[in-house]
Amino acid sequence: MFRRLKVFFAFSLLSLSFFANAAFAESADNYMISGVTASASSKSAGEAKNIATNNARRDAFTTLLTRLSLSTAIANDASNDEIFDMVRSEQIAEEKIAGSNYSATFNILFARSAVDSFLNQKSIKRGVVVEDSFLVLPVKMTKRDSGNDSYQMTVWEDANEWKAAIAKALKNKALNNFIIPDSDLSNVSMINQENVEKLEYSQIEPLFARYKTVGAYVLFFYFDDIENKVSITVKNIRKLQRKQVKLSFVNVNRLSYQGLMDKVADKTLEYLVSSQKDNAAKSVNSVKLEVQISSFGNWKMLKNKIENSNLINQMNIEAISKDYVKVEIDYAGSDPDIISAFAKIGLTLTQKSDNSYLVSVAAIPAMPNPQTNIQ
Repeated sequence: MFRRLKVFFAFSLLSLSFFANAAFAESADNYMISGVTASASSKSAGEAKNIATNNARRDAFTTLLTRLSLSTAIANDASNDEIFDMVRSEQIAEEKIAGSNYSATFNILFARSAVDSFLNQKSIKRGVVVEDSFLVLPVKMTKRDSGNDSYQMTVWEDANEWKAAIAKALKNKALNNFIIPDSDLSNVSMINQENVEKLEYSQIEPLFARYKTVGAYVLFFYFDDIENKVSITVKNIRKLQRKQVKLSFVNVNRLSYQGLMDKVADKTLEYLVSSQKDNAAKSVNSVKLEVQISSFGNWKMLKNKIENSNLINQMNIEAISKDYVKVEIDYAGSDPDIISAFAKIGLTLTQKSDNSYLVSVAAIPAMPNPQTNIQ
């Protein structure tokens, strides 16, 4: 009897050891960020390598925060040295040096204990949702007298009453996570009348680090004095998003111009707050793919390619037929250009709408047995 108990006890220890090792492996996988591409140019190849390496580590840390369901704005509060201290190991592949230019692909493993220590130091708790902050850029549009549909954009000038109205509403509502950037020389040179309509994430990325924000809302205000109504075009710019919504307000109460502007400012901020609540339950990196297929083999190969690419955290199949498959993925790649990231693994993405892409049949390798169709 004792011998049987001894054998059972030994088996139990082996089982516990196996599950402990499995749990550790799973944890290690979560903290391994693979396929991070980075490039830089500087005065020398060595300096360019340092810049690219720091950028790769920061991008990898941002991806890790997404996996941990934490705000990516936390990365803005971390110095290069602090991020480096959290790195357990890193591998460099596809390294290219040309003059003072450097590029490479990095596989970076973070030490969980070091990450936990950093989060504790910053008083960030797991499971507690950190409220993201956003830049708000109010732009007043005035129709030119030329007779066409061109507009004069007022951004930083004192004549932008729309900016003052938004600032007043933000203060009254105590919405501290929406920030109007300062009208200093750096910001004015970065955003101006010529480029404000077509701003991209890469153009204003330095502002996100400066103000510790994850994106920006550009609010275009247009007043139609003939119909006595206001139109607001809201552009949301984030790392993997560029969404546009149009809001319309009719002055049924015949408010004064300033009264109407104040009322519209309140309603616009209400929309921004409600849209953030709607997005809270969704991943900011959620992307929809529509894959045209000719066989089940095509789909199986593509599915394996995407899942093994280190570009996603998860995949949900929404619809499947013999002609196409619709999936939703949680994009975890470090490259903000998802089309470029997927091109590197041999897949061609064509944008259909905001965060929705078509994967063409031409991008899918042909299978030897095309007779097996989805029923």
